[in-house]
Amino acid sequence: MTRTIPVLVLLFLLLSIGTVAATTESQISQVSTFDVSANNGMVIDKIIIDAVPPLTNETVLLYSGTELQTLTIESWKETIFHWHFHITLDNGSYIDTKDLDEWSPAVNYRTTIQPVTLSAAGTIYNPIVSISLYIGTKSLRATLQVPPAVSTYTIMGFSRVTGTISNGTKTDVFIDQDTYEHFQNVIAPQSFSGLLGDAVAGLASWTWSAILAAVSLIPFVGPYFQVFLEMAAALLGEIVYWFLYAIAHAVPLGFGIESVVLMVAGLNGNFRPGKVIGLIVSYNVAIVNFIILFFMTGYNIVLFLIQAVGAIK
Repeated sequence: MTRTIPVLVLLFLLLSIGTVAATTESQISQVSTFDVSANNGMVIDKIIIDAVPPLTNETVLLYSGTELQTLTIESWKETIFHWHFHITLDNGSYIDTKDLDEWSPAVNYRTTIQPVTLSAAGTIYNPIVSISLYIGTKSLRATLQVPPAVSTYTIMGFSRVTGTISNGTKTDVFIDQDTYEHFQNVIAPQSFSGLLGDAVAGLASWTWSAILAAVSLIPFVGPYFQVFLEMAAALLGEIVYWFLYAIAHAVPLGFGIESVVLMVAGLNGNFRPGKVIGLIVSYNVAIVNFIILFFMTGYNIVLFLIQAVGAIK
């Protein structure tokens, strides 16, 4: 008896290869407050606060030796899709703030907090906190900086972090720890290189805003064309989101879809082997064609945006 493996399962299994990465982290499930201290000889180098809804304030106290920095993130929506964030970093003597916004249909966001320490001279360090906000597939990044209160700031990474999520919101918190030596020699340089990525991302954001502003100045049709470009970019973002979601959940999605295919084929084929096999093949071909159409739509939107932006004089 020959066993047939449906095409879609193989496709998703191939897509899923190489997507699994090992991580070292501790998880605190469904909490609105947390308090974690680094183990002996370790530093905390990443804090992730998952699935935070809008109209929520995050307050995170970041301890680094004798230094204490208070990070607050306020979030709200101006419309159903327009997210706004106000971020503040305060060490009691200095305050740095950033305001960010993004369009996304996502219902919540994820916060990633990382320390970045730049050596100013000898053992004098200038601490910077890097914040990444992930809304669906879109990400916003900000780096905030307050001068240290002492001139010999030598601690790299966080020794303790505590946090509160307002409104009693319960979510999952992930804490990464690393050895001091590994953080100093490996993690921190990578974090610093990430600042260059933030700068490039900021430049790209500024360039896109400038393009939209230029389009809006076209007589009569400019404002409508600007809205059309924004809608096309948002649609492309959603296509990318579902593509990445399919890759991240390839195996369960594949088997889930194939279970439905087998059930529907069995019912429509009256469980007659020949007819059921034909229906399974037909349904899988239709699914593959839909996936191809999905990706081609994204490809065509990319071409449209390139041509439309290139045509702007």
